[in-house]
Amino acid sequence: MSDPGDWLKVVDDEGTEWSLDAAFLRSNWACIWGAGCKGIEATPDETSILGCCSVGAELLDDDEAMRIAALAATIDHAHLQFADELAAGGPYVEPSFGDRRHTRVVDGACIFLNRKDFARGAGCALHAEAIRSGESITDWKPAICWQLPIRVERPAEGAATLRAWSRADWGPEGDTMAWCCTEQAEAHVGEVPVVVSLREELTALLGEDAYAAASRALADGGVSPA
Repeated sequence: MSDPGDWLKVVDDEGTEWSLDAAFLRSNWACIWGAGCKGIEATPDETSILGCCSVGAELLDDDEAMRIAALAATIDHAHLQFADELAAGGPYVEPSFGDRRHTRVVDGACIFLNRKDFARGAGCALHAEAIRSGESITDWKPAICWQLPIRVERPAEGAATLRAWSRADWGPEGDTMAWCCTEQAEAHVGEVPVVVSLREELTALLGEDAYAAASRALADGGVSPA
């Protein structure tokens, strides 16, 4: 959905020059989890409401793994559908590929995903707890989770690229995915542009000043961020 030649440059407080996918930030992409999302498995599935949580969230490092485990331990078990599995001593994380690790998968999806039949409501338990606590989801969720559908790459010191995830970014799994939401018209139904709807996430990545600069530049190009 993005023009590969449509890029915006901003510099953050640490001197990193960011190349931003302006077309994506101007787009009206929106997460439609639970409202038509077909998931990331080979077979389209709008009824299970697993979204992109049908695989465990890949964790950055040991520090992130420990942070997620520590935060999860503070959640009232009434808000965790799989609290019994956790209370029984099962791990929050498990080996992935090589030295990488991901959150544990239970019943076909991340252990922190409360399913549609859960009395307290479906959705990420970490996300919900952040909202209940009045804190940022960027502090509670694994980085890959709160950043999606944003893809950040750092090709060299002092340089970073921010764009939408593509099917190719999923690796071999991308070839068999039922769909890739950033590339499907069904998900481009937001009421505001991405630069507005993902303000919290973009600010966490770019910093306040660089986000403000990007927001102004996109406004000058026809987008009017709130």
